Amino acid sequence: MKTKEKQALYSANQSELQKEADSTEAKLAQAMVSRFTKPSKNTREVRSLHRRLAVVRTFLREKETHEKK
Repeated sequence: MKTKEKQALYSANQSELQKEADSTEAKLAQAMVSRFTKPSKNTREVRSLHRRLAVVRTFLREKETHEKK
């Protein structure tokens, strides 16, 4: 993930981050299924989606903890 993409995600609010997490989870599920049904040209797609989801969840958790304080 590029630095500008991370900065854009970090500046997003909680609802936008939740929508991003949901859409990334759906893409990841689809990629996991398609990985076994047909060979993909992009072999790193699943790994990059896992990492993107981790970044989004991390930023979401940071926003939640800062909101409670």
